[in-house]
Amino acid sequence: MTAGQLKAQDFFASRSGVCVYVIVSQHRFRVQFVDEASRGVIDDDAHEGAAEALRQARDALEKYRAELVPLFEKVARSRT
Repeated sequence: MTAGQLKAQDFFASRSGVCVYVIVSQHRFRVQFVDEASRGVIDDDAHEGAAEALRQARDALEKYRAELVPLFEKVARSRT
């Protein structure tokens, strides 16, 4: 997803956290949040658009935090 287009349904649970894909300058970044308090981890932090992708993902996480609680709970259950 690109700037301003991220929605709660774009986030998904993986074994390692709640993730979302963000496109910046035609480059796709996978941003992962280990838990709700996480600042986010990005796979390709060497690319010049990484900081912008991380910012967009954080903004969307804040906006949809309440809707994403079930995903974080799912990730937490999978770790136990």
